[in-house]
Amino acid sequence: MSNSGRAKVNVPKLVLDYITPSMNQYGLCFVDGFLGPKTGDRILQEVVALHRSGSFEDGELASQRIGTDQPHTAPAGPCKKTIRGDKIMWVQGNEPGCASIGQLLQRMDKLIMHADGNLGHYTIRGRHKACRQDCGIAQL
Repeated sequence: MSNSGRAKVNVPKLVLDYITPSMNQYGLCFVDGFLGPKTGDRILQEVVALHRSGSFEDGELASQRIGTDQPHTAPAGPCKKTIRGDKIMWVQGNEPGCASIGQLLQRMDKLIMHADGNLGHYTIRGRHKACRQDCGIAQL
C-alpha cells in the first residue's frame, strides 16, 4: 500500500493487460480508482474554479479552424450551438490553479509512454495542442 492507502499499481502491466486491449477493441477504457478520491476531488475543484473564472470558451468543430488562427464562418444562430454546446479550456497543467490537473496529465503521459506501439497501428509520442489539415480533413 502507498501512503494514500491505495495499492501500488504496476503501470506497464495495467497498460499491456487491460488498457491497450480495451482501447483497441472499444476505443475507450475505464480504470476504477485511477486517481483516487482525494486527487479526483482536487481536480474537480480546480475545474469548477476555472469554469467560474470564465476561462472556458465555446467548443468548436475541428472544421471551423482549418489552417488559420481565425474560425471559419459557421452558421449563425441556434444551428451553431446544436452540434457543440460544450465549453472547453486547453491546459498544460502548469498554469496557476491547475496543480492536480497537472498530476493527471503526468499520469496520462506515463500511460501513453507504456502503450507506445500497442495501440493498433498508431504511434503516440505525447500530447500537444495542434490543428492541421491533411487531405481536406482537419485534425486536432
